[in-house]
Amino acid sequence: MDCNRRLVLTPEQLEEPCLAVQAGMMGELDQAVSEDLDHGALTMDISQAYKSDCLAQELHSKLGSADAPLGWEWSEGQLRFQGCLYIPNQEILHLQVIHNFHNHPSAGHFREARTSDLICWNFHWPGL
Repeated sequence: MDCNRRLVLTPEQLEEPCLAVQAGMMGELDQAVSEDLDHGALTMDISQAYKSDCLAQELHSKLGSADAPLGWEWSEGQLRFQGCLYIPNQEILHLQVIHNFHNHPSAGHFREARTSDLICWNFHWPGL
């Protein structure tokens, strides 16, 4: 078997993933991961913010009409622009998204341009 085909993880390891951490660190790790990557909570916060966001309200009312703006859709309680989740104009939500894509260990700590690219593939907000 050449070096490009060597298994990194066995099929058994993939079926039952384990995370090796130092004793006493598991609680801290669980808390950090859930705080940084709790996409469910972030999505819920975004949905709640739509209620007070003028643009979201205006678009929601227009989407069912004949003058619906191109590229926008409302699906499953989420507003999307060209398939990207719209984030209301709240700095705390923008910062959470940026933090998730830049600072989290699983994100790889990309530089500014790469982080912006990753965010733009999934999210939209004016000025992004």
